[in-house]
Amino acid sequence: MFKTLSYFQKFLPGSHLWLIFFEPKRDLFKQINWRTGFLLQSLNGKQPVSHPVLVDTQKIFPNKSLLCLPFKKEFWVADVYNSWKQLDKPSFRIFIPSAQNGKQLYEYWPQQDQSHNLSYYEESAQ
Repeated sequence: MFKTLSYFQKFLPGSHLWLIFFEPKRDLFKQINWRTGFLLQSLNGKQPVSHPVLVDTQKIFPNKSLLCLPFKKEFWVADVYNSWKQLDKPSFRIFIPSAQNGKQLYEYWPQQDQSHNLSYYEESAQ
């Protein structure tokens, strides 16, 4: 179902869409934000992202786009799934939010959509 990516695989090619949560204090977010010319943080100024933001990143990363979602702890898997589904289920890489884990994806991801090209990177797994 989901392929787990290592620290060294997280920015390699393999998925059209990458998803990260708006967590501006997180090192991974800072790294991606820096590589996009601070585009993620500038979208809402100093306010947290309150709605999904899709950014064309094919000139920056080996993907087509990056989706940044607001983080709601109790709904994060549902938010990821619904966003992915609305975008017609592209190959997908999820950067698991801080203090969460990939096991939650296996627990809450609908069974009928487990055969797609899905991968995730989880910092706590390193």
